[in-house]
Amino acid sequence: MAEPEKVTPIKPQAGEGELPLRKLPANLEAEAAFLGAVLIDNRVIEELQVPIRPEHFFEALHARIYERVLTLIERNATASPVTLRPFFEADEALKELGGTSWPCCANW
Repeated sequence: MAEPEKVTPIKPQAGEGELPLRKLPANLEAEAAFLGAVLIDNRVIEELQVPIRPEHFFEALHARIYERVLTLIERNATASPVTLRPFFEADEALKELGGTSWPCCANW
């Protein structure tokens, strides 16, 4: 049996400095659409093949909203715009993004 090929990590040449970090791809509209679907039907989370965690979201506000959704669902409560509104009414980050007109919060 042949030995697996060894991979040599790429290192910057002398004087080039460090390699730039790449940003992960992000789609804020997809995140907002997912949150909207979850708020319409909480069972969407149960049907996921791979669980999504708050840290998977690029937009920090989306992560916080999703974290609150998960908390409500774990308490056997319904996560909806009505049940989330009290948690985010005075939220400064949400106000900076346009308040409840932000796509994932449009029905609040």
